[in-house]
Parts: sequence; structure tokens; C-alpha cells
Amino acid sequence: TDGRRLSGTVSGVTGDVLLSATYSRVAAKHRLAAWVRLLALAASHPEREFSAATVGRGSGRDDVRVSRVEPLAASADERAAAARAQLEALIDLHDRGLREPLPLFTATSAAYAAAAVAGQDAVAAAEREWRTEWRFDREDREPEHQYVLGGIRTFTELMEISPRADEAGDGWAEDDPSRVGRLARRLWAGLLDREQVSAR
Repeated sequence: TDGRRLSGTVSGVTGDVLLSATYSRVAAKHRLAAWVRLLALAASHPEREFSAATVGRGSGRDDVRVSRVEPLAASADERAAAARAQLEALIDLHDRGLREPLPLFTATSAAYAAAAVAGQDAVAAAEREWRTEWRFDREDREPEHQYVLGGIRTFTELMEISPRADEAGDGWAEDDPSRVGRLARRLWAGLLDREQVSAR
């Protein structure tokens, strides 16, 4: 809407399916990357019913996990509108991130948003991804987070960060009093509304 143009190449398209495969576990970063690429396809070619499938390891040794997103809408006009709306939300987050480091964290924010959408305890779900226990480092120990946050922070401290005044209105979860929560839900809401994850 502000006159900017997104350009680039989307790889991994087979027919009308955007296929991504990884030997590692299907993680938040894989799902989000596929979502952005699907939105770009839908915005560029709304006449085609693109879907996305991301395949990787599941939680068990022999499990396969599949994240699938069906076409955004039934008609070309609806697909184009949906894709543009979702891209505008992501571009807005990108712009905010260029102005300051945002309290958005790959696994932690994904867990928060998923639990909130499911009506579960979002804080508990996110804290499990954030806080290091025993010898397995989690996102609280990642160097870039320590650099930006000035050291290792508890998730309680992160939840005390208040939303900015303009982080409200259409597309924002105003019922969430924390900035961590609002940003996480804005980033993940579109994908979580449409994604189906299964183990095979």
C-alpha cells in the first residue's frame, strides 16, 4: 500500500505445491519461511491455487512431520487480498525491526502464539522454549538475545515489556497486555489460522 515492490524468486514449486524438505525437525523457522514464500506466490499469481508442504523429522526417530497450508481462499481475488493483507502485516513487523530490536524469538514466539490460539497457557508454553534447563541451552542463552537484552533475562522480565502505543488496532491482539505476546501473535496468526501439522 505504500508503493514498495517485493521482488525475487521462489524455489521449490512443483505444480501448484510449494514443497520444502529438511533432514532436521520441522521447526518454527521452516514453517515461517514456507509461509512467507507461499504469500509471495499467492500475491504474484492469485489465479493459481498454490499450497505449501514442509516435510521433516518428527519427534520420534522414524516419524515424519508435515506442515501443510492449503490455498488461501477459493477465488483469485480473495487469494490476492488475503496474501496482500498478510504480507503488509509482515512488512510492518520488518519495518519495526529496522527501527529497534523487537522482542520476537523464533521458537519462543511460535510457542506463545500457538498456545494463545489454542486457548492454552501461552506464557507457560513460551517459557518452556525460552528458559535453559540442565545442559540444553534454549533461546535465553543465544548470544544475539543476550547482546540485545543486556544479558540473560527471565521470561517474566520479557513479559513486563509493554506494547508500543501503535501496536494496537486491526490485526493486533489487544487482549494481550505484553509486547512479546502481541508481536508473536501478529507474526504467527495468519499461518496458525491455516496450517495443519501431522505426523506420519
